[in-house]
Amino acid sequence: VFAVDPAPEIKAVTSKISDERMELSAIQFRQVQAKAEAGLKAETRRLFSKESSLIIAGVKAKLNEEKHLYDKAEGWGMQLVKGQLLPVFIVRGLGDDIVEAALAETQPAWANGLEAAWLSGQKQGWELLLADGVGAENVLSFNVYQEAAIEAARVNAAEKVKRIHRVTRDRLKPLIAESIERGDSIAQLTDEISGEFNQFKGFRSETIARTEAADAVNEGKFQHAKTAEKELGLEMRKTWNPALGDERTRAHHRASAIMPTQTVGLNQDFIVNGEKMSRPLDSRGSAGNVIRCRCVLTMEVI
Repeated sequence: VFAVDPAPEIKAVTSKISDERMELSAIQFRQVQAKAEAGLKAETRRLFSKESSLIIAGVKAKLNEEKHLYDKAEGWGMQLVKGQLLPVFIVRGLGDDIVEAALAETQPAWANGLEAAWLSGQKQGWELLLADGVGAENVLSFNVYQEAAIEAARVNAAEKVKRIHRVTRDRLKPLIAESIERGDSIAQLTDEISGEFNQFKGFRSETIARTEAADAVNEGKFQHAKTAEKELGLEMRKTWNPALGDERTRAHHRASAIMPTQTVGLNQDFIVNGEKMSRPLDSRGSAGNVIRCRCVLTMEVI
């Protein structure tokens, strides 16, 4: 618009308007993300409850089935039975099979729930691009990306289920084996399993829901901008917006810590704590850069 650089006071006004628009966009983003998070958290809690019930039922059935070994050994510890030690595989294998059977049963529901949540989140993120002030003439219908979004949601869900189940295995299998080795009663063991899943249904469910919801919404907005650049011949830039005014924001996610700068070209990477990331919650980032991140991506047309 200007043949020469505008006066400093005009620049200041323009910057202020831009900052206010980006802050409003970030607020709208977090409102959408919070709603998506609530729905996914409820589903996550439900699935952890089902796994808890399946594993407890399996433990009761298996230990009652093998009660003759328990009585003979005076506990499941590695004690002498007629001059021989109870085989290690009997003790360690009991819980492993039970946990694997439970996770195999819940796997389809996990995949379906995460896939649906991720597809919905991408669509909501796609629609949020307009809130960044890019202009109605520069946005596209989600229909142009829907097929790719469905595939992305499927692939993402499959990978995330593997990670969720890996943590569950790592926590439950040793817990069951160690309880059996100590000679705990069935009631004591089932209480321990219930306690572990109660923790899962608290902080862990919240972490999964918050991370996945924010990831999907950021991805939807990012893919809309990329598609608009390609289809409409635009040039955009993106800004990494930390959770403003919040002491919980990790130091390396603050605006001053993002390299080379908080705002870069759409196809340029941010360097966040030494890691290349195309947007907040980019899966290329490590857990320290991704888990429970509340940062928001905003766009503008150059």
